[in-house]
Amino acid sequence: GFKLADFCLADGEGQVCLDGLLNTGNEDIYWQIKSSFSGGLNLLNRLQLLPAAVSGVVDGRLEAEGNSSEIFSAAAQIDLPEADFEVGESGKELYHILLDDTRLTGYIKDGRLKSTMRSSMANGGTFQMSAEVNKLGKFPVPLEQLELTGKIDFKRVNLDFLTLLTDYWLEPTGETTGSFLLSGSLTQPRASGDLAIIDGGIALPNQGVALDNVKLSLATEESGVQLTCQASSAAGLLTASGKLSYAEDGIQGDLEIAGKDFMLLNLPEYEIKISPDVRFLFSREKGELSGVVNIPSARITPEEMTSAVSVSDDVVIVDGEEDIKG
Repeated sequence: GFKLADFCLADGEGQVCLDGLLNTGNEDIYWQIKSSFSGGLNLLNRLQLLPAAVSGVVDGRLEAEGNSSEIFSAAAQIDLPEADFEVGESGKELYHILLDDTRLTGYIKDGRLKSTMRSSMANGGTFQMSAEVNKLGKFPVPLEQLELTGKIDFKRVNLDFLTLLTDYWLEPTGETTGSFLLSGSLTQPRASGDLAIIDGGIALPNQGVALDNVKLSLATEESGVQLTCQASSAAGLLTASGKLSYAEDGIQGDLEIAGKDFMLLNLPEYEIKISPDVRFLFSREKGELSGVVNIPSARITPEEMTSAVSVSDDVVIVDGEEDIKG
């Protein structure tokens, strides 16, 4: 057999300690491991394990035992008192996502993994997740057979950082709150639930429009996502429902879009409201729109018409009641 006790590695930023036991004297192998670690998160940056730079400290511990065919039991806990994630492109403005009192826990017993995560945010928002994976612990088990169940809840998650991903044409503001159920397997996880934007919305600066009361419901499937969303603009409302499918050549969509008095454009020269009742089919190669789009009101007042020409003297304009000679 083999035994390891109080083996530690340390540098100026952190420390990792390990205890272990490996017994090969019996017909089956028995093993046991205990580990603890602490230090700065800068190591993740040096190893390039995350897409965003992170700073802060982490503390954790792990205990597990088993044999060559299964994990008898395991328990782990990771704590991040503070973590600062820098999101954005190099050379441009960075947005900081600050997490406080983050804790991840997990344990395996009787072939079932139970895990939790909770975190607080600088603005008072919270994120919580719980998940279970059945049939875990025996070797080997195909990943597609590992059944997943769980739930994700988040409250008051700030959306400002999304503007780094959408540029000027779309600017989410405010906070989002939502809840999703998890199902499926580790290889094909599924989620269904709802989210809403509160104390904010989605600004479309190029159109001069701000979307309010934004709500989204979705349910993932093996072949795509069923979704329903709605938003208001001025006093109007727009809803969309349908399915987004995954295909070899990209995403395909089939959406039913309906609304009334929805402000589409609100610019100094153009103000247009629409009341659509259409079906929109699209793929990577093409898009098809069918149905009816009514325009209850529109105002078009261009400041300049550089390509305009004068009306000829012999043009007759008919207004339905009398002829007006040009």
